[in-house]
Amino acid sequence: MKNRWVKNVIITLVCITVVAFTAFFIDYLRLTVEKPPLLSIKVKENEYSKTYLGLGYKVYYTRTQGTVLYFWDFFGDFEPYDSDNVIYSLNYR
Repeated sequence: MKNRWVKNVIITLVCITVVAFTAFFIDYLRLTVEKPPLLSIKVKENEYSKTYLGLGYKVYYTRTQGTVLYFWDFFGDFEPYDSDNVIYSLNYR
């Protein structure tokens, strides 16, 4: 019984990881061709910037500084342009 539970937990974690990497890769490819992310949810928008939240990553877009794709910061809000978590940065205007 316990082995079956452990096996189900491991399979679930592997499936979540595969889905997260797939969503990240699709959004990354869309950002490289200057399109908005497809598999992320828009969580914040004002007249100068937009923030999208994906499964383990964030996309931050501003008109002046371009687009930044970075890992989530679970413990606070930081400036994505000065962070070590940045994965991809596209500075188009």
